[in-house]
Amino acid sequence: TETSFSENKIRIKGKAMSNNLLADYIRNLKESPYLTKIDLISSTLRNVQNSEYLEFSMTAELAPRHITPLQSDTKGGEK
Repeated sequence: TETSFSENKIRIKGKAMSNNLLADYIRNLKESPYLTKIDLISSTLRNVQNSEYLEFSMTAELAPRHITPLQSDTKGGEK
């Protein structure tokens, strides 16, 4: 599997032994809190030396980070 990044977009290219394994991979990516908008771009069946596999390409986006601001224990300059 190879990945490339551009800003918040990720492009993933790889190989899977079956449609079921590719579907499991996509489902696992969709369950990640770090990724959104997972889209399968292409999936092509290849046959090399009597061995079949799927060559796939997909994109995803990094999920926005939710940062909670720190709260101060002091009020308005009091010490």
